[in-house]
Amino acid sequence: MARPKKPARLYQRKDENVWIIIDQGRHIRTGCRFEHREEAEKVLAEYLASKASETLPEQHTDKTKVGIVLATYLKDSAPTQKSIDRTIYAIEALSRFWSEYPVSHVTSKLAREYARIRPVSDSTIRRELGVLQAALNHGHSEMGLPQPTKLWKPTESPPLDRWLSEEEIAALLEVSPEHLRRFILISVFTGRRKGAVLGLRWEHGPSNGSIDFETNRVQFIGDAENETSKRKGTILMPEQLRQHLLGWKEDGFASVVHYEGKPVKDIDTSFATACKKANISGVKPHVLKHTAVTHAFRKGMTLTDAVEFFATSSQTLEPTYRHHSPLYQENAAGLMTFDNPSFVANKVAAQ
Repeated sequence: MARPKKPARLYQRKDENVWIIIDQGRHIRTGCRFEHREEAEKVLAEYLASKASETLPEQHTDKTKVGIVLATYLKDSAPTQKSIDRTIYAIEALSRFWSEYPVSHVTSKLAREYARIRPVSDSTIRRELGVLQAALNHGHSEMGLPQPTKLWKPTESPPLDRWLSEEEIAALLEVSPEHLRRFILISVFTGRRKGAVLGLRWEHGPSNGSIDFETNRVQFIGDAENETSKRKGTILMPEQLRQHLLGWKEDGFASVVHYEGKPVKDIDTSFATACKKANISGVKPHVLKHTAVTHAFRKGMTLTDAVEFFATSSQTLEPTYRHHSPLYQENAAGLMTFDNPSFVANKVAAQ
């Protein structure tokens, strides 16, 4: 079988500081600068949807290619999806392998082959194959395609339990350049993801989070942005973070986390370097969110407060973090008592 053509995808054109769409050698402008990745993803979604409309066959059969099914699913579901960016990422990855296969060839055996050659975590593969399953189900209900098989997916990974101690955080801060120190401090005080932290500006904007010293709040979402399933939310500043922010604002640059005045797009490389210098292994930036939430529960934060502060559902927090709280099962353990003397342990005389 001929090698599948690469799907349309976003590309950073660094000479102009903009995002473009590359599609079969064509370069299509999005009108979006680097710092407006989410807007560029929406432009890509609209482009893929328009392509789907142009290429839909008059009659669908089991020979309809998966690429058409994925594009149609994106076109039809984009207006109602809260996390369209994640769906686009998944469809971009799926298309490289699946786009030229007829739907009749989609099997669990082929799904296992996809997982074997895809160099990402099982959780990512599971999510991507979930998007493929949803697209095939959509093709059945809306396009008249045959009932799809239930695809194999990797087993769900256990919740991440790696977090940093205060000593490890201090060691990281000691060896980090200024822009990375800011990122680490904001992350561990707020429990927000990388994109939300790096997107912070001092002033309000339609597509960026901001700092408001009048209300003492950090707003991680822009005025014109919609919340996704990975909520950003707004928090009341912890006092220690507020003192850091007041000092940082004096440098006069637009971005809270910047390198020589320019917004920082990613910190993976500098974070990995700092971890190596601090002799900390097995840690990536997303561990800072786990660190923040774990410390909060260890200090006695209630589940209700954590849901609001970290903009994370109780379904996520409870099984992953709640057991770290000193209050965990305290009431339940206190109720496990019996009045009958037979249940009282005999005192052993000191030897």
